[in-house]
Amino acid sequence: MPAMSGVELHNSLVGAGHQIPTILITAYSDDVLRSRALKDGVIGYLSKPFDEASLLGCVQLALKQSRSTDTPS
Repeated sequence: MPAMSGVELHNSLVGAGHQIPTILITAYSDDVLRSRALKDGVIGYLSKPFDEASLLGCVQLALKQSRSTDTPS
């Protein structure tokens, strides 16, 4: 994405009030960005190539978190 990074997009969406589960997939792994992304609430940060079990784990976590926030208290 030439205009902004995935972390910037995620933070922009959150700042606008959209709680969208975000899984970032990158070809350029960076431990500092990974830590920042996870601290900012990104569900998963996967580096290419990744295995399907890792992606599935991130999707399952996103669904679990989504269900817990959709449940009325």
